[in-house]
Amino acid sequence: MLDGGYTIRLDASHLPGFPSRSYEITMRARLDHDQAEHLGSATSTGKSSLGLKTGADKQIGQGGKHTVSLAGNFRSSLNPPDTGRTFLNASADGSYSSTHQIGTGTETEVKREFTLESPADSFSYPVSYDVRIGPEGGTHPPATVLPAAGGRLVAEVRPQATPDTPPPTHLPLTELPHAHLVTDVGNDEDFRQRARAALDSAFERRGGGAPPDLGTALDSLTGPEQLRGQVSASHNAWHNTGTEHVGSGRNRDAVGLSTRTALSDFTYQETLPGEGTLSVETKSGSATTVVDKWSGGLKGGLGPDFVRYPETPLGLHESTYQVRGGVKGKLSIGRDGNDSVKSQVTVSHKTSTDKGSWHVYRPTRG
Repeated sequence: MLDGGYTIRLDASHLPGFPSRSYEITMRARLDHDQAEHLGSATSTGKSSLGLKTGADKQIGQGGKHTVSLAGNFRSSLNPPDTGRTFLNASADGSYSSTHQIGTGTETEVKREFTLESPADSFSYPVSYDVRIGPEGGTHPPATVLPAAGGRLVAEVRPQATPDTPPPTHLPLTELPHAHLVTDVGNDEDFRQRARAALDSAFERRGGGAPPDLGTALDSLTGPEQLRGQVSASHNAWHNTGTEHVGSGRNRDAVGLSTRTALSDFTYQETLPGEGTLSVETKSGSATTVVDKWSGGLKGGLGPDFVRYPETPLGLHESTYQVRGGVKGKLSIGRDGNDSVKSQVTVSHKTSTDKGSWHVYRPTRG
């Protein structure tokens, strides 16, 4: 909230066929630097981490269902004049279904954690918040909210380090070294516009009308933290992002990005004070799930149905009314079964560098 704005989006419920409405709450924190207070100096330990997890799942299933129905009707006379009859109704239904499903999944995670121990000064700042609540995309001015009981923010400020031996001003690198941590990626709005243009072009080439709203998907694919992870993963090979669902109803679709970052002109920026260490942990795993399901059922019914045809002066087989009645018994039996087997394998590897001085370089991103 200090570097930009923190936004919460709420989708209002709506009936099918009616347009939906979205609301957002945007907050931003402001510090009063003129009222800062120095709290003291001490050795501080700071940690910064960056993790990237990718995975893919695939399921293949097949199944079938079989149903057999039988019904019978038997009719006989109760007396010779044939003024009464008996119907014997019998029915039977049988069904059986089975499903066989295989699911496979793979997952890879790379986590980098940087720990820095250095002297730092602590300062206390009064804080206030700018809050805007309204429909999504609103431009009305925000309201300023002051925390109760005089809320303050405590921040640590580290002095700038001056190395005894200055590091090279430029490094002839085209890829990031293995022991690295991406702390910031500039011009993220340009990357967002390029990603939007690439997705729009993909929808146009495929055909099928105008592309759906990509705003929420781009927030997830091109956010500042996601962009740091993509640059770290795609500096020496192509990297596929996760899949985001777009559209609604019958027009639902899925989008993703494949990125490859070209780096050059590594320029020296600063040297971090104190000593730091970087640990890199890599996890990879795969899982296979086999599921067999089956169900069966049997239904049957049996019962008589009696009918009485009264005699009339016009004939034995004509009547103005009839009396009918009977009982019927039903029997139903069913059974279900489920058999599931899952096997999973996970491999983890972690390395750490020795404590030492760390330099910050800013490359040019292609």
